[in-house]
Amino acid sequence: MNPIQKWKKLQSSSFLYHAVKLDQEESYWKKYAENYDIRRHQGKGIERELQIVLNLLTEDMSVLEIGAGTGIFTKQIAKKVKRVTVVEPSPSMISVMKDSLEQKGIKNVRIIQSKWEEAEVGQHDVVLAAGCLYVFYDIDKALTKIIEKAKKLFVLTHGINGYGNIYKEAAGLMGIEPPLSGPDYVNLYNVLCHMGIYANVNIIRSKGDIIYDDMDHAVDIWVERMGLMDLKDDKIQVLRGYLESRMKLIKSGRFSLGSYKRINSILWHSFNDISD
Repeated sequence: MNPIQKWKKLQSSSFLYHAVKLDQEESYWKKYAENYDIRRHQGKGIERELQIVLNLLTEDMSVLEIGAGTGIFTKQIAKKVKRVTVVEPSPSMISVMKDSLEQKGIKNVRIIQSKWEEAEVGQHDVVLAAGCLYVFYDIDKALTKIIEKAKKLFVLTHGINGYGNIYKEAAGLMGIEPPLSGPDYVNLYNVLCHMGIYANVNIIRSKGDIIYDDMDHAVDIWVERMGLMDLKDDKIQVLRGYLESRMKLIKSGRFSLGSYKRINSILWHSFNDISD
């Protein structure tokens, strides 16, 4: 089994990819996009990732960003480079991003609402795909398009879900198989090598909190992520009890399931690198 086939096999059982297949996760984003940055980007890892990306860019560059979400990277990148084009499929995420860009007076960002596979865009100096590669089954096609659109450099970030043990523990209580989170950064690196691209790699280790607005928010996400939509209510009640036993109120008024270790990678390749 080659690395591309391995990626597809892992995606076939990934709860993240299954959520994307349903409606591009829009049913999730439309409810929680406004608070996404607060909940998702806890800890120092995201700041270190962003700094590595910024160090690769120069002021005269154009950047094409795929799956920008609410623009956590976009806002900082736009301050440094000449212009940014964003390809993002979620209208809810785009709405939050537009508001944020407007509040900060950032005007050099063009937003295209589209899946990457369907987006009609020209070449840019840099193509960035930060934390969005879990949406792709045909990873080779997605990467081929990224490479074709990058004049000078492409940058990918992809990590490991650090709280898999919590899923396993909850699944054991309910008597079901734990969900799988799909390919990790090693699989991504192997795919690139299989395609003849030998990328530079930075590994970032950090800690973050698993944050939810309230108990119903946590249960909704876990029911979807664990594939419990078709299970009886008694299983869901077991899940709710498990989450209640772990949830702690934090200063923001939201709830945390506790800290987890996070490993993320930044893979980048320069087409002007004389060592290639």
